[in-house]
Amino acid sequence: MITRGNSFKLPLYYIFLEDSKYMTILTRQERERPVLELYNKGNTYREIAKEAKTSPRDLGVILNK
Repeated sequence: MITRGNSFKLPLYYIFLEDSKYMTILTRQERERPVLELYNKGNTYREIAKEAKTSPRDLGVILNK
């Protein structure tokens, strides 16, 4: 989870560009990478969904590929 300050949290599919004041939305492949890494570490679907801010249905689609 990317954190800016104490209470401002961004989902995994956002990247805050340090040299800019804009956020960039990642592509589908870039969003799938952290999900696969968390799954390979042995995290549960619930933990992955919470960390990646995605639905369990989307997790199933990604992991079934």
